[in-house]
Parts: sequence; C-alpha cells; structure tokens
Amino acid sequence: MKSLKNSMRAIAADLDPQAPKSERFGVELSKEELGRPGGMLFAALLGRAAQRGDTLKDVADQLGCTYSYLSQLRTGARKVQQISDELVDGLSQYLGWPRLAVLIAAAKIRPDDIMESPLRLPAMLNSAIDLIRSDPVYGPWFPASLLHVDDAAKHFIVRLYEDASGQSVLPYDGPEE
Repeated sequence: MKSLKNSMRAIAADLDPQAPKSERFGVELSKEELGRPGGMLFAALLGRAAQRGDTLKDVADQLGCTYSYLSQLRTGARKVQQISDELVDGLSQYLGWPRLAVLIAAAKIRPDDIMESPLRLPAMLNSAIDLIRSDPVYGPWFPASLLHVDDAAKHFIVRLYEDASGQSVLPYDGPEE
C-alpha cells in the first residue's frame, strides 16, 4: 500500500496544473479537457507521447486501438470510464503507472471505492467496540464507562485491542513507516 501511495503522489505531481510545464510532461490541455472524466489521464498520455516523440497515431498503435477511438475518448464522444481491461493494461505499460492508478485516472473507479470514507468511521468504531465487548477474553474486562468516550478514544481502544488480540478490526490508517 505504501508503494501505491508513493506512485499516486508521483502521478499527482506529474499532473499538477500549478507545476511548471516541464514538470507536467510539457502538455497543455484546456480546462474543459482536464475537467472531463479521464482528462488527467489524457494529460499524462499526451505528455508521455511528447516525451517519447510519439504521435497520437503511434500511441494508438502501441495501445492496440485506433487513432479515431483515442480521439473520441479525448473529446468525450466516448466514455473513458468504459475502456477495456486490455486498454487499461496498455495505458499502464505506456505510462509506467500501476494499473490501479490508470483505473482511477480513467474514472473507472474512485478513491472511495478502495478506501473507507471518514464519515463511516464512527459506525465502524461502534461495531468494533461491540466486537471487543463480545470477545470471551477481553469483553469481561471492558468497562461500561468506555462506551461513552469520544471517537478518538474509541479508535485508540480498538487499536490496543488489535495489538493485544492479533486481530485486525479496522482498516489500517496509521502513520507510514
């Protein structure tokens, strides 16, 4: 997961519209193009093509699709979210990105699809506390007064339980090593 985070940070830096052109692959796309689903993917694709000296036709040939299809994706005539798995794999290789990063950039999946929403944390914490209270080893020792502490304290209790029991109760969201 750590390498994915680092890859995503590098990709975000490559595509940062505030970054100098040379740090953005030297490609300018209109705000309209960047705002479309898959716009950032095309910014990266066109930038990588410029770095390599490839035309969009060359890129299409390397990806196993037609120039017309890539153009339709770029203009929004075709939905980038509906690209095939084969094209995702080709884009991943061409861009040098993890497949997951291409799926996110193409808007086929959202970051929320792979990460828990912070809005769900209170419900997850309450479920975790219920699990601890029903644990045959630790449950009898759980004081009722801890049911009414704030979420930060509940989170701490759950993490202590995970360490003590060796069970994973919540998705990991701790500091990077």
